[in-house]
Amino acid sequence: MVFRFLLAPLLLLAHELVLAQTAASGTGTAPATARHSHAPHHIPNRIDSLVTDEQVINFIKTQTRLTGHLSFHPDSPAFNTQWNYQAKLDSFGARPYEKADFDHNGHTDLLLNAFIQDPHDKSLCTLVVLAFDNDSFAIKSFSDWRSYYFRAAKTIRIAGRDYIHLLHISPNKFRSRTNSSPTAPPWNYHQYSDTLVCLDDNFIELTHPTPHQIEKIQYLIFPSEPWGKQTITGSALRSKKELAPLNRLLKQLDFPHLYNHYNITATDQSECTLEITYDHGKKKTISDWGMNGTLGLEALYQMLWDLHQVRPPDIPLP
Repeated sequence: MVFRFLLAPLLLLAHELVLAQTAASGTGTAPATARHSHAPHHIPNRIDSLVTDEQVINFIKTQTRLTGHLSFHPDSPAFNTQWNYQAKLDSFGARPYEKADFDHNGHTDLLLNAFIQDPHDKSLCTLVVLAFDNDSFAIKSFSDWRSYYFRAAKTIRIAGRDYIHLLHISPNKFRSRTNSSPTAPPWNYHQYSDTLVCLDDNFIELTHPTPHQIEKIQYLIFPSEPWGKQTITGSALRSKKELAPLNRLLKQLDFPHLYNHYNITATDQSECTLEITYDHGKKKTISDWGMNGTLGLEALYQMLWDLHQVRPPDIPLP
């Protein structure tokens, strides 16, 4: 089961990653796809056989750790009187579930908008189940209690391919997407939507960026805990094989046009300061309190963390 970024709580990571100058390439004029440059033939899997609400819910429970009561209709009045979830779903056009091939690998995937209801948890569950060979699956959750009041997803088609359109509604007190530091109250609700593409099994915002020559990435990650920090520093060249997914992600991020500051006001959050040097010395610096400024940035943080875990940066390549 795959969920998004969880940072080790007691680690301060300061690291500089130098990229081979020949690694960045491509025109950046077409949407990124997961594995194929053309639409593959359909490959049946278990998701194709799900035809009732009960079958879908039972399948989701076998693939996740959800323990609450899962349904497609809000049993609790709190969903509609306090949050008005059902009206938002209907207005956006989100269905309880949809089948489509979101990563363009020939397998049918499953998109879910459901309600979790138990005495301790009443929330909207928005996720996608990606399907692979041999009836293997991976879960990608779009729910995030730290920063979002409401998220819902639906399928859209672009040039004959399936993509996800994701709606976000959140109080600005929990989230700031600005080019300046976070501002004081009063706070208003902020609504926007993104079209998502699946790139290397990560859902990120679909862009049509201009290609850039990535020269260096520097990042400083502060954990959520203010004690017991260990400092790791280093610099190492990585192999082209290791760097290929990173360069694909950076190409799709269109990072020069991202905001300089992202913020949520929830306490005890991790923070990242990211500096990308590109195109003969140009620099883009992003500070992100909560480390979820965009889905693309979340994927980047996870990728940088994974590279660090696989080979500590102060150990040279053989």
